[in-house]
Amino acid sequence: RPRSMAPPSEWLLLKLLRGETELLRVEQHAVCYWSKQLTGVFCGIFFGMAQMKGLMTLAIFGMVNLSITWIVVSKYVSEDPKDLQQGVHEGFMPSIAGFLLTWITTNTAVSG
Repeated sequence: RPRSMAPPSEWLLLKLLRGETELLRVEQHAVCYWSKQLTGVFCGIFFGMAQMKGLMTLAIFGMVNLSITWIVVSKYVSEDPKDLQQGVHEGFMPSIAGFLLTWITTNTAVSG
């Protein structure tokens, strides 16, 4: 099996749970992407339950997402500046969509 192919996601999850920090480039990008998606969904649920509204909520989400991304990128992505930049940018717009979807849905359900 060539090293460039992505391993099944459960292998990657097992690697992360064991604390392994040496990941393939494809795995690094997957970790960055999915950490942003999970952050978006969890922040959307939390902010919706707290009934936070307005532009300030989006700004707070942006700061939380960037902070968590920075932690993940600094831990799992190689020191190559190009990889660092791509790790920060990877999956940001879909995470905003996931955040908005869960935030609006949760807020509507709670305020019902």
